[in-house]
Amino acid sequence: MTPEISIILPTYAPGELLRMCLDSLEQQTLGKDAYEVCLVLNGDKEPYYANIKEYLKNYKMKVHLIYSEHKGVSFARNLGIDFAKGKFLTFIDDDDLVSPNYLEQLSKNSCDNGITVANMIAFRGQVENVADHYLSSAYQRYDVGKKKNVFRHRSLLSSACCKLIPRPLIGDIRFKTNLSHGEDSFFMFMVSAGIKQINVTPPSAIYYIRKRDDSSSRSKENRRKKQKMEIKLFYFYTKEYFSHIKKYNLLFYVSRIVATAYKLFLEDYVRPL
Repeated sequence: MTPEISIILPTYAPGELLRMCLDSLEQQTLGKDAYEVCLVLNGDKEPYYANIKEYLKNYKMKVHLIYSEHKGVSFARNLGIDFAKGKFLTFIDDDDLVSPNYLEQLSKNSCDNGITVANMIAFRGQVENVADHYLSSAYQRYDVGKKKNVFRHRSLLSSACCKLIPRPLIGDIRFKTNLSHGEDSFFMFMVSAGIKQINVTPPSAIYYIRKRDDSSSRSKENRRKKQKMEIKLFYFYTKEYFSHIKKYNLLFYVSRIVATAYKLFLEDYVRPL
């Protein structure tokens, strides 16, 4: 039976947090036949592969354990996309959690010509310790009257997580493996060309994002390396937009360029009031 939803779950040197993430997926109210987990272990294989195989025995949901010695979250996600069989794809980070009704509500509010976005709550330590996050604010600002406007809802398109994406919208689009940050935003920018509608789930369907000071997305990077990445993003956005100028929303493209310029030139000097 072909699953409705494929969950792309990359992991590197996993520990207890991965198990907690998998536990939250096992507890989903959506029928077990309706979803699959494409768990992509990248980097060092052991002891992680053997440990994962052992505790996967405790789950009834379908989990495909895929291994690649090639490190990198983008590379792992691309492997997951290639392997996935579902009509819809959703991305989850291995240290995050989802509410029991997460997949069911994404499915109920899905559409073939756009994406569906769940509520997002950031936390530190325990889910009760709520932290600020731009995706939470973006969800709260969602305007049903402008659900076709990718520019109006551009913040929702900054991350590949907490949303359901029809497989045809992704097509042959893949994450840029030569970007150390900004890869989510660029991936969603390319996906935006096919988005005709943006739906949201009820607030009770929650993607819990764990804020950790040691996570790779928040670690301190060499300033020169960051600048190189932002310059690459300038090039990728501009090349993609002008190569397919009729496909993309002009204001959305400009907003991505402005955000990239801010990070390149001003982020170290301008602080929020």
